[in-house]
Amino acid sequence: MRYDRIVTFYKDGGPKLNTSTGEYEKSPIKQAVMIANVTEVGTDRQVATFGELDQTSLTVRTDDLPPVGWSYLILDGSSKHYKQTTIRDYTVTHTLIVSEVK
Repeated sequence: MRYDRIVTFYKDGGPKLNTSTGEYEKSPIKQAVMIANVTEVGTDRQVATFGELDQTSLTVRTDDLPPVGWSYLILDGSSKHYKQTTIRDYTVTHTLIVSEVK
């Protein structure tokens, strides 16, 4: 199994005042960066687990335990955000099933 993708975990931060615009904005907090193996979730597994087919679901496997309380993750610095659908912890690997946030 190749760990060839960079996964960055973020937590939604509280609102902060932008002094130039005078408005409150959310500022995400970077919690962790780790390498992972990322694959698409198989069609049979998706239907069995979720009861429906979602084309944006991915399986993310990491050696390290993901941070507690993360809100979303991004892969390789892209602009797509993924939220957790399911987590499974095994002895060696930690597996997350994530779906794209639209």
